[in-house]
Amino acid sequence: AYPCFCTAEELDLKRKAAEAAGENPQYDGTWRDADPAEVQKRLDAGDPYTVRFKVPRGKKITISDLVRGEVTWDVQATVGDFILLRSAEGTAEAAGMPVYNFCVAVDDALMDVTTVIRAEEHLTNTVRQILILEALGYDVPKYAHLSLVLGEDRSKLSKRHGATSVDQFRKEGFLPEAMVNYLCLLGWNDDTEQDIYSVGELTDAFSLDRVTKSPAVFDMKKLRWVNGQHLRALPPDEFAALLAPQLHELGVTTAADVTPFVHAASAMVAEKVELLNDAAPLVTAAMDFPLAETIKSLPFSDATLNLHAVGNAVVDAYRAGTFPDPAADGFDAAWKAWAKGVSKELGVKGKGLFLPLRVATTGSESGPDIPAQLRTVALAGGQVACPVVPLADRIDQLEAALSKMTPPPPTIVAAEPCDVAGACTLEEKLELLEACRAGGALSKALYEEAKRELMPEGAAAPSGAAAAAAASDEPPTFGKLDIRVGKIVEAWEHPDSDKLWVEKIDVGEVEVEGEGEEAKETPAPRQIASGLRAHYATAADLEG
Repeated sequence: AYPCFCTAEELDLKRKAAEAAGENPQYDGTWRDADPAEVQKRLDAGDPYTVRFKVPRGKKITISDLVRGEVTWDVQATVGDFILLRSAEGTAEAAGMPVYNFCVAVDDALMDVTTVIRAEEHLTNTVRQILILEALGYDVPKYAHLSLVLGEDRSKLSKRHGATSVDQFRKEGFLPEAMVNYLCLLGWNDDTEQDIYSVGELTDAFSLDRVTKSPAVFDMKKLRWVNGQHLRALPPDEFAALLAPQLHELGVTTAADVTPFVHAASAMVAEKVELLNDAAPLVTAAMDFPLAETIKSLPFSDATLNLHAVGNAVVDAYRAGTFPDPAADGFDAAWKAWAKGVSKELGVKGKGLFLPLRVATTGSESGPDIPAQLRTVALAGGQVACPVVPLADRIDQLEAALSKMTPPPPTIVAAEPCDVAGACTLEEKLELLEACRAGGALSKALYEEAKRELMPEGAAAPSGAAAAAAASDEPPTFGKLDIRVGKIVEAWEHPDSDKLWVEKIDVGEVEVEGEGEEAKETPAPRQIASGLRAHYATAADLEG
């Protein structure tokens, strides 16, 4: 090392001259081999100076980077004589503060660091640090330079891409385990399709030889998904303990305690949230009852036509004391049994039952599971800071709304299907045929063809309102309906939607393998995406 007395102005002129000549702008070694007498004179005069590292001429440094492979530098061409200690103006005895590369190299050596893992931006710093370590007689550690993390616009990740501090991610509702999980996936994998890891699993699986050279893109959607998977894997008590302070901090609850209300709220939102902060709007919405607005916006469908009948069933059960108590233990089972009874009594099921039930009890067309919402509302008394519409008030509003609604017209239903072989009379067959056409189940062409097959030659054509409706040219809803009845043999959560199940349904179809006596038949269930997830809590409830 040697002292350099070049001023900032002199160095700036040297840099500009090198750039003008198309050369690498680095220190030209003005004081590298200066006359010792001149150096001492300047030191005695108290002139400010820096201390520079005297890079050996022709020196090359090669490292075997654990990520990037073998990297070699021509030291003189790469860094030149770099600064070790900054200038300390006004003092002849001290040479000022040491620079970053000098501090880092010495610190690593004194702490016996064996492997340095850092961003690729520090790759050229490695040259300076190795020179310093070798000059001081220290062992050189191994190096692994990781590629940069980019934003979704492929530029270097920065504050403008969103949260950058750990505390900011915490405040937004991300779990530490999820952050560690996702950050490890940026530029690394264990050669499997696995995405979700515990910290222990990552500790066992991680190795630098699986780190890629390519830059990784920070995908906030993927991070949210990973966080949601970690949230759903938590035991209920742990999830409630995490949710309690968040609900209080966001002004939903009056305290940060884990109360029965918080337990109910956490169970209600567990399958709906990706971040802890997602829970607050869901809980607040569940406390509200926007029935009037929802009724105004309901589209015309069979399900909404059932609102009058289903809504009155809710009101009647509540007034009679037979509506399940949402605050009681075992409410989920009691609710399912009660809803099954309503389905049987009114002859409606599926969406035709559960959409009107949802509107009647929650005031909304969508949201978390109905019984989970009702239980959360029932346990809210005195524990929430937001407005709450209790069940009794909901029933009053529902009853008032239903009194202003016109009941839907009766639906034509064939109680006992005809036997086409002749168990029904001709009049009964024609009546059913006309009802099918009038209800939109048959096109006019199919209706006319079926009528010709049924009518004896010379018989009078059917008459009346049903016949008139059947003969209408109005386009039917569909031309043909193929109904298959089967058994759900397997169900699981849809991988791309939290609103759907995937179901395998055995409708009696088989696949035949082999020929003749060796032919074997195996069931061939159909696989479908199903919207029943809003109405069944678990896949086990569907199977069978």
